[in-house]
Amino acid sequence: MADEDNELQERVCRACGEPYRYPVRHSPATRFHCASCAGLPADVRAMFEKYNRRIKALAVQLERLEQRCRAPEHGSAEPRPGR
Repeated sequence: MADEDNELQERVCRACGEPYRYPVRHSPATRFHCASCAGLPADVRAMFEKYNRRIKALAVQLERLEQRCRAPEHGSAEPRPGR
């Protein structure tokens, strides 16, 4: 039983993005989905996964745009040639 505790992993659900522990005995959680999302119909889970991936991609894009907007504040005041 002690070995089983050592094998527990902290995973992130592909559908909702929440962290969960896996494997837990008698839990419906899978390698890819938490216990809450594992009980959803497959087509609903697939839709959540698609939207979750899109939200993550948009968050990364937003962060890059914010960094680009902040960059001139810390750089020189001279305009860049060709822009």
